Amino acid sequence: MTGQRLVPPEIVASVWAHLNARDRRPRPTIPGKILVTNADAPDEPEEEGAEEDAPEEEDKPFGAEMLLYAEIGYWGVTASDVASALATVTAPTLHVRINSPGGDVFDGIAIYNALADHPADVSVTVDGIAASAASFIAMAGDTIKMNRGSQMMIHDASGLCVGNAADMTEMADLLDRCSDIIAKIYAARAGGRFTSWRKLMRAETWYSASEAVGAGLASEAAPEKKPAKAKKATAVQEPEVAAAYDLTCFHYAGRAQSPPPVPVAAVLPAPAGAPITGPLIDVDALRQATGADATDAAGEQEETDAAAPTPEADHAVPAFQFDPDVFREAVRGALRP
Repeated sequence: MTGQRLVPPEIVASVWAHLNARDRRPRPTIPGKILVTNADAPDEPEEEGAEEDAPEEEDKPFGAEMLLYAEIGYWGVTASDVASALATVTAPTLHVRINSPGGDVFDGIAIYNALADHPADVSVTVDGIAASAASFIAMAGDTIKMNRGSQMMIHDASGLCVGNAADMTEMADLLDRCSDIIAKIYAARAGGRFTSWRKLMRAETWYSASEAVGAGLASEAAPEKKPAKAKKATAVQEPEVAAAYDLTCFHYAGRAQSPPPVPVAAVLPAPAGAPITGPLIDVDALRQATGADATDAAGEQEETDAAAPTPEADHAVPAFQFDPDVFREAVRGALRP
């Protein structure tokens, strides 16, 4: 049809390659995709003196454990799965172990809220990877521990859209709003302005265990230790989980392939009570991005021409055209970290 542009074949091939890569990722084989153990609170003693006669094991701390060892959303663990599992947890503490490359942003936000609102004291341990949606799910923990060799990744929300320019604009606005929400989750945990976290998200920032602690995204990193001696086999069968995920759909395929994260000082706010020594917005950058410098230069030339008239035709000064979208992006780019 006249006026329509066909999508280049290489872009179509890239999209299909991305989707096929997701389908080829190893899937966990945990029954129900979520494993919750020790979920029920211990029974209260029925008779007087029963507590005194209880074995010493009863005095040990009691808690439930949940494994999130899958993608988030349709291909793995959904918010409905987590809500159903949490309904069985009546223990006073809940330990959530994560090994996930992320997934659907809305399922991720729902899972984050379900964990954050649960009455149990929630602790989170990243056993392997907490990327994308899994990284902000981890923020629901009262404490967040990075296990040995683990990593975390934050990035902007992404999605696919087919349609006209209005559809694309609507999708872009939706992704922007989702990313702002996620950035505020990181800021609530680690401090700093959410706009600074958006910058780190746009850059797709990867963290090692110690780097995540340094950035404020985790409470502690597990110390290195020698492997324990092999124990005798027991009747309890451990669940089979994915040992690795295909990370080629991301810009960087893991922390080893990514540049170091931005120093914490560039993200965290100034200490409380510290005076502001400069403007929050880089005015020169804002003027350049909006084209104000070019308009001022043309105005100065007009004044010069008026002072020294020539036989040439009058010089027309181009009027400054205000574009709210350009201005909004210019302000975001000019905000000082």
